[in-house]
Amino acid sequence: MTKKKLLVLILIILLLVTVPVTIFFLQKQQQSSSKATAATTLTFTPATTTTNTPVIKAVGDNIPLVITVHPGTNSVGSVKLVIDYDPTKLATIAAATTPDDDGPTLRETE
Repeated sequence: MTKKKLLVLILIILLLVTVPVTIFFLQKQQQSSSKATAATTLTFTPATTTTNTPVIKAVGDNIPLVITVHPGTNSVGSVKLVIDYDPTKLATIAAATTPDDDGPTLRETE
């Protein structure tokens, strides 16, 4: 067998081995991410309230809210928060963000 034929044979064998192995590991990676538990919770907490105390506000008063993501057993890399609201019932005054995020998206619904 010539060197050229041997090289082609080795290349074909290498391809026949690496393609199924790559597919196997890609499927394993997808399976692990699809088994995430529904443990992540999103909470809207009034900024100036104590536990179990109802918020009492008059019409037109501001209600500052702290929006928190509790990941539970999941690993959260980022959160894109989009809040749809009725502009006849609520108004947005300000949305504070951290330096490394784009902030929430607030959209008026019709």
